[in-house]
Amino acid sequence: KAEAKKAESKNAEAKKAESKAKEAESKAQKAAEKKAKAIKAAEDKYNASIGDFLRNQKHAPGSFAKELMYCLPGKADTFEKLCANLSTDCKYLVKHALSSVKYHVLSPDEGGAFYSNSNQSINFKTEVFKNGNYDPARTNHQVMMHEFGHAVDSYPLIKGIAPKITMNTTLLSAIKTDTSHLISALRAEANKNYIGAPSSQQVEDNRVAEYLSDLMFKRSRQDGMPPAVVSCISDMISAHTMNAIKDGGYHKTSYWSESKYKVATEFMAHVFETSVDPELKKNFYKLFPTATKTLETLISNAANTIRRDISKGKIK
Repeated sequence: KAEAKKAESKNAEAKKAESKAKEAESKAQKAAEKKAKAIKAAEDKYNASIGDFLRNQKHAPGSFAKELMYCLPGKADTFEKLCANLSTDCKYLVKHALSSVKYHVLSPDEGGAFYSNSNQSINFKTEVFKNGNYDPARTNHQVMMHEFGHAVDSYPLIKGIAPKITMNTTLLSAIKTDTSHLISALRAEANKNYIGAPSSQQVEDNRVAEYLSDLMFKRSRQDGMPPAVVSCISDMISAHTMNAIKDGGYHKTSYWSESKYKVATEFMAHVFETSVDPELKKNFYKLFPTATKTLETLISNAANTIRRDISKGKIK
């Protein structure tokens, strides 16, 4: 009898422990659901606020807020959808940065699309708003987001609270590491298309450039590598090699020579432009795992700095 009572007591304790565990699990699940609901509500509020911000801008000469909101062809027919794949901290910085810059539509004889540090303006040709891609490798949405990336990068500097987000040596090192690995992989792939080893570095560089071109304009439509990602890859490789390897997308050597941080500046813009589509973002993050992780940390740090300074009244 004593043994039976002991066993019964153990069973009762086990059932009680199991009941407590289930109760704790239920509480945790409810807490997680509550948190998710709060995050969703905050995101909805943010989307509504930035939509209101753009819609309520005065339609003055040189401003294109209404075109941006209503005239985008294709999938991203609202600004909220355009930013949907950005992180929460990234969206926070977008909201503040884009409310601090000027917007200009360029005349036909001016440059295509660029961000100006000197007058803190985002500039687009009218072709960016028309059907059909302004850039053969990138959609108009990607062109827009690329320039928005530059504006967000410069926001802490504009407010006088910190340098550009990308002025960071750790980020430069991460980009260099990822790009070096990528070039090694591309060299191996490119050399498979030829008989024998390359006779010189230049010959091998030309093989890689040709392979990039093939990815961009031919194979990319068959093997799943989107042309926009190849364009971003090419730009990073051109910076890393000072244009010894370039095809599909690159800046002039003189641009890379202006500052060692130019490559980081463009990297952040490419993160923004590939965020337009989940598949593009996944491809780009896979190819630059160290650099994208480092940049996400820097973006979060910048967002927290902005939040702190706004709460202290240093930024309005």
